[in-house]
Amino acid sequence: MKTIILILDVGMTSIKNLLYDREVNLKGSKSHQIESLYPDFRRIEQDPERIFNLVVQTAKELIAEYNLTANQIAEDEKLQNSINAYT
Repeated sequence: MKTIILILDVGMTSIKNLLYDREVNLKGSKSHQIESLYPDFRRIEQDPERIFNLVVQTAKELIAEYNLTANQIAEDEKLQNSINAYT
């Protein structure tokens, strides 16, 4: 059974990953700011590749800090494959 739940919160200004155990106790969190681009005064843009890379980076930092493996985390298979590919 997977022992840790990874929660991902992607907002307009930051990405936050939270780790919970099966008893829903917060075990750790990491966040990174999302850079916004302003091509003109009417538009705000964000780089989707940068956002994806920040998601993976933040998850990797949590995994390393708490001495976990990606296989201990119950989360989306695509994200798990991405984390494994970058570790």
